[in-house]
Amino acid sequence: MKCPNCQTSNPDEAKFCMNCGASLVLAIHTTDVGIHDAQIKNQSLDKFIPRELMTKFEAARAQDAMAGERRVITMLFCDVKGSTAAAEKVDPETWTDIMNGIFEFMIRPVYKYEGTVPRLMGDAILAFFGAPIAHEDDPQRAVLAGLEILEGIKEYVEEIRLKHGLEFGLRVGINTGLVVVGAIGSDLRMEYTAIGDAINLAARMEQTAVPGTVQISDETYKLVAPFFDFEALGEVEVKGKAAPIKTYRPLGVKKSPGHLRGLQGLSSPLVGREAQLGLLNQQLQQLKIGAGSIVSVIGEAGLGKSTLIAKLIKSNNGYTWLRGDAVSYARSVSYFPWRQIIRQSIGAHDDDSASEVRGKLRHVPSQDIPFLEAMLAVESEESLQFVMGYQGEAFVQKMVDAVRGYLSALARENPLVIVFDDLHWADEASLNLLLNLVVLSNAQPLLFICMLRPDKTAASWDAINKIQQKVKARYHTILLEPLHVEQTEMLLINLLGVKDLPKNVRDMIVERADGNPFFIEELIRSLIETKQIIRENSHWRAMNEDAKVSLPDTLRGVLGARIDRLPEMTKHVLQNASVIGRSFDLRVLKQLTSLNGSFDSQIQYLKEASLVEPFREEYAFRHVLIQEAAYDSILIKKRVELHRRIGETLEELHANRVEEFTPLIAHHFFNGQDPRSLKYDILAGEKAARLYANVEAATHFSRALEVAKRTKAGSEQIINLYTQLGSVFELSGRFEEALAAYEEMLAFAHEHGDRPTEMKALMAKATIYSIFSQLHNSALSEQMLVAALEISREIGDRITQAKLNWNLMITYLFSKRLEQSLQHGQAALALARDSSDREQLAFVLNDLCRLYTCRGEFEKAHASIREARELWKSLDHQVMLADSFGSEAETYFNAGEYEPSLECSQQALEICEKINNQWGQSYDRMLMAFCCFENGQLGRGIQLAERSCQLADEAGLIASSISLRSELAWVYAYCDAIEKGYPLIEQASQIADAKQPAWRSFPQAAKARMHLLADDVQSAEQIVGNTLLQPTSIPYARYTIFVCLANIELAMAKNDFDKALSLADELLDEVTPLTRVDVPEVLHWKGNALLGLGRFGEALQALTQACSLAKQTDSNLHLWVILTDLAQVQLELGNQKEAEDSLAEGRKIARQVAESLLEVGLTESFLNQPRVKKLMR
Repeated sequence: MKCPNCQTSNPDEAKFCMNCGASLVLAIHTTDVGIHDAQIKNQSLDKFIPRELMTKFEAARAQDAMAGERRVITMLFCDVKGSTAAAEKVDPETWTDIMNGIFEFMIRPVYKYEGTVPRLMGDAILAFFGAPIAHEDDPQRAVLAGLEILEGIKEYVEEIRLKHGLEFGLRVGINTGLVVVGAIGSDLRMEYTAIGDAINLAARMEQTAVPGTVQISDETYKLVAPFFDFEALGEVEVKGKAAPIKTYRPLGVKKSPGHLRGLQGLSSPLVGREAQLGLLNQQLQQLKIGAGSIVSVIGEAGLGKSTLIAKLIKSNNGYTWLRGDAVSYARSVSYFPWRQIIRQSIGAHDDDSASEVRGKLRHVPSQDIPFLEAMLAVESEESLQFVMGYQGEAFVQKMVDAVRGYLSALARENPLVIVFDDLHWADEASLNLLLNLVVLSNAQPLLFICMLRPDKTAASWDAINKIQQKVKARYHTILLEPLHVEQTEMLLINLLGVKDLPKNVRDMIVERADGNPFFIEELIRSLIETKQIIRENSHWRAMNEDAKVSLPDTLRGVLGARIDRLPEMTKHVLQNASVIGRSFDLRVLKQLTSLNGSFDSQIQYLKEASLVEPFREEYAFRHVLIQEAAYDSILIKKRVELHRRIGETLEELHANRVEEFTPLIAHHFFNGQDPRSLKYDILAGEKAARLYANVEAATHFSRALEVAKRTKAGSEQIINLYTQLGSVFELSGRFEEALAAYEEMLAFAHEHGDRPTEMKALMAKATIYSIFSQLHNSALSEQMLVAALEISREIGDRITQAKLNWNLMITYLFSKRLEQSLQHGQAALALARDSSDREQLAFVLNDLCRLYTCRGEFEKAHASIREARELWKSLDHQVMLADSFGSEAETYFNAGEYEPSLECSQQALEICEKINNQWGQSYDRMLMAFCCFENGQLGRGIQLAERSCQLADEAGLIASSISLRSELAWVYAYCDAIEKGYPLIEQASQIADAKQPAWRSFPQAAKARMHLLADDVQSAEQIVGNTLLQPTSIPYARYTIFVCLANIELAMAKNDFDKALSLADELLDEVTPLTRVDVPEVLHWKGNALLGLGRFGEALQALTQACSLAKQTDSNLHLWVILTDLAQVQLELGNQKEAEDSLAEGRKIARQVAESLLEVGLTESFLNQPRVKKLMR
């Protein structure tokens, strides 16, 4: 059957459309039942609406709150199963009367919980919870209403069965989801309804429910699970859904409801609330000496009021604790929180009958019992007659006296604490009773704790002010503020147990939660549910460097309800402001809203409601999630219109300063689907790239490219955008995205037969494959460069030939084919010198420095990089200027000149910090750490390495993430702090496995060498295995040495001295012409192997050579160990005096190393090593 409203196909038996919820009953004309159903549908619903709710609806209608909006709401469908068969057995008029009775049982619970019934549909109703009036607990209200519908109608069903012999039952289906709600239709007929996929699922929940039950979807279940007992029903197939939907049957309210807030299995000690907890504990101590008081705990939703009090209760026994929770849907129930308090005190349960509750009140003074029974709504006939003898003020006073006497008796037995939660929702009678009873704290050990939100429009705010005036010095206020950034990060660590969440994920949570613990938890919950954070081996880890989380429904409910409480005009202003951004210019907003005289008063209202605040010369939302909630509620087509108008307003306002505002104008035109965004995004992207703001540049170029393709811009412009986008992705370490951009560029070139662009794309892709990242593939890089070189020769492009030879130089360099690298480097240099492209010449010279360094030709390296540096200065290329200092630092380092290396690295670091180049900052600190390790300044080296690794993880620099982290782990073991090294080596191994498997040997070597330092030969042997560890393709000799030393040291530990000697000689032959770094250590192990073989003269020669070279290069890291072993050989040869001198010199250097470790607290562990103790004797 097709829906007459939206034309969606529905099952024949459906009573309402599974897409829009429109009635399908009117489409059936086979019986008279349809005619009578139509008459029933058109009856007025107003008679079922409570007076208080009718007032709210009228206000909503008057303020146009029923206009179209995007909302997450909870939908309830309820219908009569068996109605068709039943209707055929009685007169239509009789059936109409029966249905009128059924509707009353269906509708009253909906309105009791402040839902909306937009339509009756034959024998069914559709109800919304969350529109047009939102509450933060709308899913809970819907389930309560569903359960009450089924419970309430039982007697009526039995009555109809006995009277008419008819059998029927009700069934309820509930789902929560995003819909468009509002007055929908045409000028001929408008109807307040909801449209969206979520309503389809709600209908399906009803259609598959067993009569006499409620069935809810998984989306609703997640929002109400702590409050009800459930039966899991399995999965239901739903048309249009890729996977079946989990369903549940609520059985009733839990006897001890839980809390929606908090993460199952995750917990944290109280963070940032120590002072507040201290104040509360002081008041409890005062209770012990009979001094009562009143404490208000005031804070926005989610700031931790309940958590604070839960911690207080948990850590304080010896008091009587009673609690009353005000709930938003019970504000019409007099004394609602007081009822809970009294029932708790007498041990009454929710399922106790009225007579059972009365029986538990027997020990109360007889004159007070009738009034307490009346408060609890369990009065007997006798009590009812008694209390009816009092009216108005006399009745209220008797109620106050009864509760006062009762609480006084409790407090005399034991210090008493009464906790009110959510006092902002308390009914007026409860607030007045509290106001009359707070004076009890004068004479009784009674503490009142009132938790509430800072809602100055709520009756509770006025009540609290009156209480303060009444009790004066015994009143205390605790104002909960958002957590600081450091406290937020501590809470994250406590909850997830991880200190190394990717920076982007951590920053996203910190920024969006804005210090609100509940928001933090919900964002984490959303990351877990979307599998962006997963649990592995009892630890949580992020799946990606970035994370995207839409506003969780729990937060949407809290914030949406807060926004809905605003007057409609104020809400309109807030929504418009949310489109402008987190901060907004009042001039733009005023033009957008078209308000004149009333505009200022609307802003003032929003300020007083703590939704916005002055921010510099503008205004800003107090919380980014408030902005998101307001923005998400606006229809997409309306957002598009608003963004376009904002872009035009900004153009007009800032006509003389357009360049300054290009990012903002581009943002609004892009989201306004206006092609003018192309011009502004290109301008903004180029400006961001000049400032090395690569993330921002990537955003602008991505958007510009999308619009250029959509608007069929010129090929040249599209190609330029591909190149610019790929370049900024590369510079920010986003290599996969860069590769994707270049692959699209290559496809574009093929499609248009554009050989020059094909060549550029191949070059760009080859560069990505040549970089040491998870995509590194030297074979692919070489293949693409050769193909591109052929095209360049074909089209006669000598400038590009220079670039391609340069790229081939780098490719061969990082696959350790140094001769081929030099051949292409010299060709690139000659071609670059012949061209006018100074930047290309600088790039070639810059990387020739690296090649010469790896070949051990240090003078040529210096000459090359210094020429490059002058070019970078003239070009004002700060990134590469910094890189030139880093390249020369590498040259000095490999030549064993550590001090000038440190100076160059420091110059590079200063530039990188100035331009916020994290990749460069990590790289430069890594070079400085290497120097500090070699010359024995281990404390400083450790600090530099730790920071370099942190920056490397953020910037995507694998050299630090893997190799430096591995070396740092080994340094910790060298200092006998191996427990600090193991986590680092595990991290390095994980990064290598995930991002650069070819580098696994580096962390493997480090781990094996760490085990050998701890004399654990077996573990080291397990890591190395039966074959030798092979060095990585990094062309610098020290990386080769680091890995090969693991093989040599293991052979020595196994007393295989011949093998150790052979390996050491092979390694020395390879690296001695190339570097002076770590060569002393290789010579040291050669000497020890010769010593093991009893070849003392040769051992003396090798160790003397090692000692001499270590002294020349100030390699104190190795020198004291070399001197110790040299002394042993000297003793074997009878050179006592020389041995003593060697030991004395070794002790001096070891002490210097130990002193350098003071700043990192490792001096003692270093000195307590057996090998150091032996030296120091």
